[in-house]
Amino acid sequence: MLSSALLSRATAGRHIVCKRLMSISSSSSIIKVSFVGLGNMGMQMALNLAKHREDELQKLQFTVYDMNEANISKFMKQATEVGIGSSTVLQSASDLTTLAEASPDFVVTSLPTCEASEAVVGSIVNNLPPSSSETGC
Repeated sequence: MLSSALLSRATAGRHIVCKRLMSISSSSSIIKVSFVGLGNMGMQMALNLAKHREDELQKLQFTVYDMNEANISKFMKQATEVGIGSSTVLQSASDLTTLAEASPDFVVTSLPTCEASEAVVGSIVNNLPPSSSETGC
């Protein structure tokens, strides 16, 4: 369960996400998606998300992070093998702070426990840069 302070901050951030979603309507926009957790399930989810997004009109910047660097390397290799990359920018983050500072539009997690999810969400929320857009959705 998220702490009340973190939940409050995450809920406030929801309004920023709503604004970002509303502003991503042009086909020239780059959508920034970050994916945390490239284990057994996360690897396939990330590959599917990146692969299916290639068919869309908008360009995708897809950033992955995993505590195990071997999983990141494996993802990058598999993504290249299945042809992801023509309209998708693939990159990896060295840590969660770097991932948050990139101001992703969406963050997807695939983690083994609720505690791990809470820690990751907390780290990302605490390191998001201030938004220049108005809140309120």
